[in-house]
Amino acid sequence: QLNKDVTYGQFYSFLSCLQVNQCSGWITSNGTLRNLTTERAMQLSNVLKEIAKSEKYANFDIFYMDFPLKEIIVMWQKMGGEIWQLLEPMDGFHPSQFASALEARILWKKLLQERPDILGKENPFNSEIAAIFHGQGH
Repeated sequence: QLNKDVTYGQFYSFLSCLQVNQCSGWITSNGTLRNLTTERAMQLSNVLKEIAKSEKYANFDIFYMDFPLKEIIVMWQKMGGEIWQLLEPMDGFHPSQFASALEARILWKKLLQERPDILGKENPFNSEIAAIFHGQGH
């Protein structure tokens, strides 16, 4: 809040009025609409989860992982962070960069443990790459 004079509800209404609200089902002050949108999203996630379990495809593999919200919160709090810091301050809804980084860490670890086949073999030139770029990305 630049001047502490605009609420998220007002901001959401403004986006909707301009017809530029890309997430109008959730980024709204209308609690009923948010709840219905959440219910539908959960239904669609369950359909994808079932497809991932029951279907096999010739040209690609599919798997499903839930969004690790509880794990993100626990990890962040252990690091001394507060839950509100996990929300993007611009819209008060999407994950912040902190949350996204923790999500990536959690999902990568799950992939390594549960589906290492998806990641493929380790690049045999990793040590040479690290020597050239002096450990960038570590």
